[in-house]
Amino acid sequence: MKRMTADELRRLLNVEEPGFARGGGDFCVTSVCTDTRKITKDCLFVPIIGERFDGHDFIDEAFKRGASAALSGRPGENRRNVISVPDTLVALGRLAAAYKASLDVKTVGITGSVGKTTTKEMTAAAISAGLRTQKTSGNFNNGIGLPLTLMTIGPEHEAVVVEMGMSAAGEISALSKIARPDIGIITNIGTSHIEHLGTRENICRAKFEILDGMEKNSIIILNADDPFLFNRPETEGFRPLYYGIRNPAAEVRAENIREEARGAAFTAVFPEGRVEICCAMAGLHIVYDALAALSAAICMGVSPELAAKSISEVMPEGMRQRVCTMGDVEVIMDCYNANPDSMNAALRVLAMHSGRRVALLGDMLELGTYSEMAHTELGRNAASCADVIVAVGRFADCVASGAKQAGMPKDCIFTPERSNAPDLLYGILRPGDTVLVKGSRGMKMEDIISDCEQKMNHTAV
Repeated sequence: MKRMTADELRRLLNVEEPGFARGGGDFCVTSVCTDTRKITKDCLFVPIIGERFDGHDFIDEAFKRGASAALSGRPGENRRNVISVPDTLVALGRLAAAYKASLDVKTVGITGSVGKTTTKEMTAAAISAGLRTQKTSGNFNNGIGLPLTLMTIGPEHEAVVVEMGMSAAGEISALSKIARPDIGIITNIGTSHIEHLGTRENICRAKFEILDGMEKNSIIILNADDPFLFNRPETEGFRPLYYGIRNPAAEVRAENIREEARGAAFTAVFPEGRVEICCAMAGLHIVYDALAALSAAICMGVSPELAAKSISEVMPEGMRQRVCTMGDVEVIMDCYNANPDSMNAALRVLAMHSGRRVALLGDMLELGTYSEMAHTELGRNAASCADVIVAVGRFADCVASGAKQAGMPKDCIFTPERSNAPDLLYGILRPGDTVLVKGSRGMKMEDIISDCEQKMNHTAV
């Protein structure tokens, strides 16, 4: 972030409505923060009101830790270096939008049901091969995280890649109007958040809200193999660019795909030529993510060869398809989140591994009335990819039922109480096994594998 004076900050906050921001003293800020635990010297503290806390209670603490200024949405606020605004979250978005608009930086916005973060990482890597690029940190993809990402852009940056998440209609529209993408990407339309939106068609409409913050005739990059994204009326007035594997209408497509347990390689074909891409992550879904990233880089004028090389160097992030070992057992940690689409993609990766394959599966959340059906189908799919299933959570019996329907022997299916899962898993695993760990974030599946590993280490000693 470039250094801003108090007058510059108030000017950015007042862009749309004179008098929106009032008060404050004379100061300079070099960063923006919403968490007092991460305060740095001369930052602007923006207190956010949450379900269990009110950030306004920590304004004094922020100043003690080095903040030079703060926003406040509390009526009657009249302290030095505190700027009064009607709503701090709205002010954060307004500030980020105005700040980004003051810089000469191209923006790529990414949304979709599955693969947003991996696509974001690959897209940022691909574009950075030709342009100085900033990106969303982790999955800072909501009304707080996206503005904070925009506030980290500096005068040295030429491009920024932002991720946009949602759980309800209208959220992507709001984020897009803050980020104002020059290029948009929608990865796919799945069943994430179907509990709130009801149907995949509603989810699709919500994802296309990314166009709300884009200028007409801007490029929207879409998965041609997703029937919900191909030839949509929403793209009228924009320039759709399609990528894919099966649809011959895809302008950027993958050929000669080679899938292995540790990665996927393919030839990317586009109007101007072709390049080889070797991904450090496995699965057909990774091929789609890489195609989207390459498409964005080409649109930004980056050399396809350099972009392909950078995409090939992207490694798994956090708990997304990270392969590690636990004694003589290989573990695929893919437990950041889960929905039917990502579950099936992870199971296909497990199926490519040799030796005995164990699927440790937790609940997929936010599926509403689809939950029982989705978990039963998960069990059926898991039976064709795994030799042993360990299911935990409220819908574990549905997973077991589906697996039995698919013909998996009963003695290969386990539904322990969560507290007993580490011990059961310890008793099941053998040297040479591969275990997939997958479930929604709220299930904290990594804790089960961690407790199992501790038991293994204790026994070894």
